[in-house]
Amino acid sequence: YAPSSIRNFFSFMSRTFQWAAGEWLFPVDNYTKFIKLPKVQNAKNRNFKGDERERLMAAIKETSPWLVPIVELSLEVAFRRGELVQPGKGKRERGITGGLMWEGVDFDNNTIHLFQEKNDWMKKNAETKGRTVPMPRRAKEILLELWEATPIDKRNGLIFPTRTTNSVTQAFKNCADKAGIENITFHTCRKVATYDLSKKVTNVGLLSKITGHKDLKTLYLHYYDVPLEDLNEMLSDDTYNSIEERAVKTLYKEIGIEDTLKFLALIKKTERIDEWLVSL
Repeated sequence: YAPSSIRNFFSFMSRTFQWAAGEWLFPVDNYTKFIKLPKVQNAKNRNFKGDERERLMAAIKETSPWLVPIVELSLEVAFRRGELVQPGKGKRERGITGGLMWEGVDFDNNTIHLFQEKNDWMKKNAETKGRTVPMPRRAKEILLELWEATPIDKRNGLIFPTRTTNSVTQAFKNCADKAGIENITFHTCRKVATYDLSKKVTNVGLLSKITGHKDLKTLYLHYYDVPLEDLNEMLSDDTYNSIEERAVKTLYKEIGIEDTLKFLALIKKTERIDEWLVSL
């Protein structure tokens, strides 16, 4: 068995012993904690390089267009695959459920509620199961498009009722192969999204509320990882010297050169900038 499978098995056994001793008051020791387990060496600190993101999305639109909103939602809100679509038939037959549901989408308050998540079993009784996350503008646009395209009598339950984690995994792999992108999986979208979110939510504790990471160490080591290309840009780019240059660079990246010039012209004409900002 692979190291991850062995560790998962012993994790389950350890939890069983803990439950028996704590909940049932059964006189048993947790012998699993004395066993040295193999380390998993499958970490992938992977981000998009060059035009990989554009090539991947082009391949998805051409080959599996139904996958587009699923991938985009993961890239926007760092959703896990199992938080977007239901598990395969085998797991559903064992009572395992999942997937994004219309009942959890609140367009008025711009929030998305997941009724369950991967780490629910680790939560204490006082903790709420699932999690509620803010709905970014692009995520709202995607969900509104899906809402309008869904018949009124089907605007309940799963948002992607005909898709499973298995079909998403296979379709994503096929599209990545078509785009000529190696060493990438659907989970890469979650890592990319987490890093993008970290630029806006700099407090790692608050970031974990969005991403659903129970272990902050895992978040730091495997998700909160700055791509080398970004570090090189930060160190070598002279435009980071002054606040004015940093502001212009940020505007250019966010709204483009034409709107940046229009904005600067508007600022130049504004006599009381403080009053103007307060009125926004």
